[in-house]
Amino acid sequence: MEQVVYLYFFVLTLILLGYASYGDVRTRSVNPFLFVPLIVAGAILDIMSGISPLFVTVVLALFLLTYAHNNLPVYIATGAAIFAAGFIFLLQSPLLLSALIFMFFAYILGIGEKFFGIGDIKAFLSISLSFLNPITILQVSHPLPYGIQFPMIFLLILNASLVSVFFIPYLLLLNIRKKSKISVMSLFSIEFDQKTLESHPERYSTREYRGKKYLLFKTPFLLPISIGFVIAIISGI
Repeated sequence: MEQVVYLYFFVLTLILLGYASYGDVRTRSVNPFLFVPLIVAGAILDIMSGISPLFVTVVLALFLLTYAHNNLPVYIATGAAIFAAGFIFLLQSPLLLSALIFMFFAYILGIGEKFFGIGDIKAFLSISLSFLNPITILQVSHPLPYGIQFPMIFLLILNASLVSVFFIPYLLLLNIRKKSKISVMSLFSIEFDQKTLESHPERYSTREYRGKKYLLFKTPFLLPISIGFVIAIISGI
């Protein structure tokens, strides 16, 4: 029965991620309430499964705080306080504690949306609460040394980062087509072009480096997050 429930969760998550990825690729924006149904359903399922209500409450609180991301002092200070409370009371649960640590790490990466967008953070938190341990969920036999268990949030961040590397050839190709000089900046930006910026303002932001202007590519991270989620669920890695 539990496997059937998680199968429904898996399908729901795929639908939400597919829709979010499509919007992220096209407009670099995500409906802020898209992942609310998933995190609410995940919270209910976790509590019914015997997961610590404190852990669930802390994650829900972090999720709610993502709506205050424009108020950085509130975002940082309140998030840190909630994390500290959860950390103290979850010391006896290695899996939940490690999940909370990586969730808070992802949460912090949302500050100023310089690393991940707030939509990405909402996806991380809602998926991680609903699928704490993909290895257990799909009963895949992956013997890990010393009994290590990797929470979903760790696998999501790892897999999403690895999949994101595939954007590098795309940017290199754009720079080659523009006959630009290939450098380190070519890995995540292209030379400034007013026409390109005006044609696709959602894809690029302007940045100046050593007196030269570049178009910094805004990575649609929900796409690699989606692929990373599928990898984690299917393989447990």
